Amino acid sequence: MAPSRRFELLTTTVLVVALLAAATAPAAAAEDHYEFTDDAYWTEQGEVVSITLEDGNEANDTFRFHLGTADQGLAAHATVVDENGDGEVTVRVNTSMAGQTNASAYLSAAGEDSISNASQSTSRLSHIPDAGDYDLRIGPADDPNETAHLVIEENESAADPISGTPESEPSGDPDFNESVVTANVAGSGVAEIPVRFGGAETVTVSIESDETGFSTVLELTDADDDGSATVTVDAAADAESPRDTVSVSNGDDAEFQSMNESVPSLEAGVDYGLGVAHNGSVVNVATLVVRDEPVETTTSIATESTETTTADTTESTTTANASATTATGTSDTVVPGFSAVLAVVALLAAAFLAVRR
Repeated sequence: MAPSRRFELLTTTVLVVALLAAATAPAAAAEDHYEFTDDAYWTEQGEVVSITLEDGNEANDTFRFHLGTADQGLAAHATVVDENGDGEVTVRVNTSMAGQTNASAYLSAAGEDSISNASQSTSRLSHIPDAGDYDLRIGPADDPNETAHLVIEENESAADPISGTPESEPSGDPDFNESVVTANVAGSGVAEIPVRFGGAETVTVSIESDETGFSTVLELTDADDDGSATVTVDAAADAESPRDTVSVSNGDDAEFQSMNESVPSLEAGVDYGLGVAHNGSVVNVATLVVRDEPVETTTSIATESTETTTADTTESTTTANASATTATGTSDTVVPGFSAVLAVVALLAAAFLAVRR
């Protein structure tokens, strides 16, 4: 092989290796996350404690924060955003109100940073949190990226509940507004499933069928504090995942707990079981009926009445006919990393030609 061709082949190989290294770099960076600055944070009952977190290495500016567990009697959750991008966030917990009112009232972020979707998954307390050790977690609640502890020490002078009256809670268990909900594939295929939170801020809703294997479980959070949420299903969707079939109304927060990816769609002629659970126990059930039945359509023509004017005795008749137009749009789908793959293929082809020469 001529020296010039060897040089071309070597150069091509180096470029291919560099591109492959660049393609894998984002995946490694995605594993980075925020970290607690201390293993434990100490405070007394009735005080506000600051919990500081730092960016591990160019971590995502948004992450989930969890305080306590159901076994500890207090479990609160929130989405934290490093708004100014300085790599540091301080979450403040007001222990004089914790557990006794909406989580958004006792969880906050210092400075320009923010907290949203704050919720409490345990029942409200009638007193300030007990002295003790409370878990702190970052990331998924059941598989956290980082953990620490909040130690609340006893303070006899802060033994009374918070002043004022917390917002009243709706009575009763979480439930569905309707016992049977129908989705017609021959029509829009869309059905809305109204859910009542009762006295809870967070509930779990399941949609399942033993016949087809469809199974999706959602954790709903009453983020807008209106006591209700609407789960929307699209039985006519050309779905690749249950995420394409099931969604939740704006204003509330939803997190997919589990799903059967191999059965992403709903099937006509099947009845699906609906369940709403709180603290791990199903408290009410309903049924989602999926059908494929013809939909009657009605075409109407609106005609204005004839008007006669006495001034010139001119008679005019106006008839308005309704017409419908259908607009279709297209959207481009970009596959992440596709351009890099094309570049690698092109360079490999160049290397092959260099060897052939």
